[in-house]
Amino acid sequence: MVKVTVLYDQPEDPAAFEKYYNETHIPDHGQKIPNVVKLEANKAVGEQPPFYR
Repeated sequence: MVKVTVLYDQPEDPAAFEKYYNETHIPDHGQKIPNVVKLEANKAVGEQPPFYR
């Protein structure tokens, strides 16, 4: 099993970031990585952290 963690800076336009991330980034990576069983995306809750996702 491989686990990859990526932290993104706070975007200037969170709505545009979410649209691209959910509609393009995640689906593309799920198809390009062989033998992917699961992709999981998380967001921080509570106070605004120094990273967005």
